[in-house]
Amino acid sequence: MENHPGGIAKLEDRSLPRVVCSAITISSPLPSTSSFYSLLPSQPHQPPPSDRHALLTLSTYLRELLPLNVLKYLSERLNGASDMATLDSLKQALRQTAKTEAPSSLSKQPLSDTQQSAGFDILSSRLPTPQNSVTPHLSQLLSPLFDSRDRISVLEIEPGPRSVLDHVSHRMRQKIRRYTLLEPNSLFLASVKTWLHPDSETVSPLPGLERLPEYHRTLLGLDNNAPSDSSTSTDDSNGEYDIIFFSSGMYCRLRKKSIERALAMLGERPGDGKVIVFHNPNLRIDGLVCHETASFSTGDVLVADNDETLDRFALFMAGFVIEDKDEDKTIRAEWRTVCRILGRRDESYLEHLLFSMPNTMTVFTRHATTVSELTTQVPLVDENKAVKDRDARLHPPAAIVKPTEIKHVQECVRWALKYKFSLTVIDDVHRSIHFL
Repeated sequence: MENHPGGIAKLEDRSLPRVVCSAITISSPLPSTSSFYSLLPSQPHQPPPSDRHALLTLSTYLRELLPLNVLKYLSERLNGASDMATLDSLKQALRQTAKTEAPSSLSKQPLSDTQQSAGFDILSSRLPTPQNSVTPHLSQLLSPLFDSRDRISVLEIEPGPRSVLDHVSHRMRQKIRRYTLLEPNSLFLASVKTWLHPDSETVSPLPGLERLPEYHRTLLGLDNNAPSDSSTSTDDSNGEYDIIFFSSGMYCRLRKKSIERALAMLGERPGDGKVIVFHNPNLRIDGLVCHETASFSTGDVLVADNDETLDRFALFMAGFVIEDKDEDKTIRAEWRTVCRILGRRDESYLEHLLFSMPNTMTVFTRHATTVSELTTQVPLVDENKAVKDRDARLHPPAAIVKPTEIKHVQECVRWALKYKFSLTVIDDVHRSIHFL
């Protein structure tokens, strides 16, 4: 299947010379032009620059054959690159190392609440980037919804130790009448509770609540065996919400099923409710149409370059522990090497490793699942098509359809207008791109 950044549906047809477009993309926001041109026939393709993860993978597979001076060269080569390693590339490298070094029969355990909390503390130590923080993006996104309503209900899923509502203005928080928190980690849950229930001398961050917040350690009812901790006896799992936040996408795997369940929990009041997902840029949620996206940085992560800190950080990023103590010791040593190879060094922080932490905010409405309405009207393209452009591979569309009649193009236009999605038309004949 051919992919492109931010795209939702692509139509292509080389058998209809009278059709003015050979490719239509329905997307939000508009994808980059350079990535689209790489999808057109006979487009010259420039090979991607040296990839940090590829170099790391090479050194991982050949570690026993590589002398220290070669590893040092790789480290210098990586640290000299213009773009430092991201947390997502580090996570992939750590998991690949464990897969290579440890037998597949070894049992793995999920992290305990304490191990997650220790890793999150390290993740919180970073260089600030106030000019590109989440606050302005979130304020711009939520303002229309808060301006049109006096009562807002919020569901927040896995925020970690800090609620995302801390980034929202006091004026907006005053309109929140109902708040529900789903957080499996007991330490993170306690931290958010402390924020919501300050001492008597501090004003509550949610002064407009009409009842006590709901607290649960289950995730949208998908894990029925998980413990529950609620401040009231009311089970609100079937309630409707105006805003639902997923804040855990940067450090744990998001499930499409959970997002679909969240979409079903949005209310049907005038003006669309929103499911807002914070995640790393490489997240793939096939089959769901996004309403809006925004990219920003939360600052470069600073990790102290000592064995104890790197062990805690690597565990957190990998997301599991090897039960066998001897194998676990071996893997941790390998993970420290991976961190030191991928981490960038800076003269201002000589005793630390730096990793970039790009973040993406993707917004869905109740219309996110409507792509099936289009694919039932227009034939799908063969999903086995190769994609040359790296950015396009990382941002796959929800569907690619192939028109065989003029009415298929019309169906796409009607669908986009109905749900307020944008169209990107790719003309293979004239090698042009048009944004509608």
